[in-house]
Amino acid sequence: MSLIAKRYVKALTESVSSEKVSEFAELFSSLASNFSDVKFKTVATSNLTSKSDKEALFVETLGEVDVELKNFVKLLVEKGRVAEIPAVAEELRVQVANQSGRYEGKLLSSSSVSVEDLQNIAEGLSSKLGKDIVLTASKSDIKGVKVVVDDLNIDVTLSRARIETDIINHILKAI
Repeated sequence: MSLIAKRYVKALTESVSSEKVSEFAELFSSLASNFSDVKFKTVATSNLTSKSDKEALFVETLGEVDVELKNFVKLLVEKGRVAEIPAVAEELRVQVANQSGRYEGKLLSSSSVSVEDLQNIAEGLSSKLGKDIVLTASKSDIKGVKVVVDDLNIDVTLSRARIETDIINHILKAI
C-alpha cells in the first residue's frame, strides 16, 4: 500500500464522518476502476494534460457528489497525485472494513464448495477472529483448500500433500 495514499486517506477520514467515508470509498472505487482503461489512465496521468482539464475530467466522472469529495479530488490533482487514486480507493476500502469489522476473503479450491460449507468456514473464522468474515469461492489449481483474507493478513492452506506427509511422519514416529 502506498504511504502517500495512507496519508491522504488518514486526513480524509479525520475530517469527515464514518458514513461519508463509506460513501467516498464506493465513489473512489468506481473512479479507480476507470484507471484500468489505458486511454483514461494516459490522459489522467499525463503531464501534457492541464490540471484544470484533469480536475474537470474527474469531477465529470464522479457526477454530483459532496463538496468535500470534490475538494479532495481537486487537492489530489493540484498536488500531482492523480496516479495515487487507485491506491487511495483501496486504502479507503480497507478503512471502511476496519470501521465496520466486516472483511471479505476468498476460498480457493480445485473442487466446488457448497454454499453451506462456505458459510460454515466463514462462521468458524468469524468466531475465532471476532470479526465478520464473508467468503467467496473460487476455482484454483491447488490440490486442497486455501482461505485468504488479505485485509487481516490471513492465509490458511490445507494441501493434500501436506496432510499426507504429516500422517506418514506421525506413523513413522510411532514405530
